[in-house]
Amino acid sequence: MTTQSFLQRRVGSGLGWRRVLPPVAVLFLSLAAPALAQTNDLPSNLVRATATLSAGDEDALKKYVDLSIADLGSDDPVKVKRARTELLKPLTDAEVGAPFRLSYSKVLEPALAPLVKDKRELVAGNSLRIAGEVASTSCAALVLSQLDRPEPSVRFLAVQALSRTIEAVGRTTPAIDLESCNRIMSEVGARLDKEKDAWVADIMVRTLAAGVNVSREKFDSLPARAFSELCKRTGDRTRTLWNGELEDSWADTLVVAGSAVRDRLTAVGTAALRDEARNDALRLAGDMLAYLKQAIEAKSLPTGQADARERPRQIAALAEAIVALAAPEATPKQSMADLIKRADTAGDAGFLDGASLLIGADGALVKKFGLPASRFTKK
Repeated sequence: MTTQSFLQRRVGSGLGWRRVLPPVAVLFLSLAAPALAQTNDLPSNLVRATATLSAGDEDALKKYVDLSIADLGSDDPVKVKRARTELLKPLTDAEVGAPFRLSYSKVLEPALAPLVKDKRELVAGNSLRIAGEVASTSCAALVLSQLDRPEPSVRFLAVQALSRTIEAVGRTTPAIDLESCNRIMSEVGARLDKEKDAWVADIMVRTLAAGVNVSREKFDSLPARAFSELCKRTGDRTRTLWNGELEDSWADTLVVAGSAVRDRLTAVGTAALRDEARNDALRLAGDMLAYLKQAIEAKSLPTGQADARERPRQIAALAEAIVALAAPEATPKQSMADLIKRADTAGDAGFLDGASLLIGADGALVKKFGLPASRFTKK
């Protein structure tokens, strides 16, 4: 997911991005907005090299980095912007090669190491962005080391940087190994259900979804690993939010997760789906339905206002689609998305009956696929 697409989604949903993002993230993205102009500071044949760079080439890279790295740690936002722009510039080349990324990482990593730990959020955030764009094993490790920062805005930018790393694997010749990519999925996933900040949780889900979408030789196992983490961790966090309400921000995030799972199931096909992946997907679908069920039972969804139920309708439709793709025989006979959108007592009662047929004690996902009924019932 690009920064632009993230902003388009928020603006497209009627939410001004300056209002919904962490304050430092807003400043960070404001600095990111201008297009990066290409210059000849580093020759294209160096950036696009297909063979290992020479010692002389690496000396040239060090001189290039030295021109900007001090300003990246400045108190002056204008200097930080200039430094960040210059250091990112070679990485904007669509044909940037793995040999360049590896040598650039070798030069940049020790310079960025103290900056990603900086207490000034602007400095740390911009340094994390650069490390994420380098998309090397060592720079990814730098970013991973900052996932537990106390400042939500820095955690947000750290996870977003990892998302950029994963996207680079699918977009360009990678300079990171499969083991490190799998570690990114595990480290991000492990923190999702405990993350208190809604926007950090959202970018975590988007990072896992980016892993699901990778299609790259020698990284064939990454989408399956990301798929498992996305299903399990999103479902686990959803269960922590059972309070009789639907949180608007998490409802948006569930649509992102559900869409990624549906699209992956569509691409793989039911016949090629492994049992573990099928059960992961069905568990998430059950968690999505249970999340809606607890809100309906608490009568917290508006009645008589179909438009106000658009997000719940989308969540229900995605859960149904996941069930239909992963276990066609369990597909509900009546559309639960249509029932919840009716926004009336009869529609809600029908939804609850349909949910029971899937995730109740005798429901299809419990009886036929061995999912625990207790998972879908509030304690």
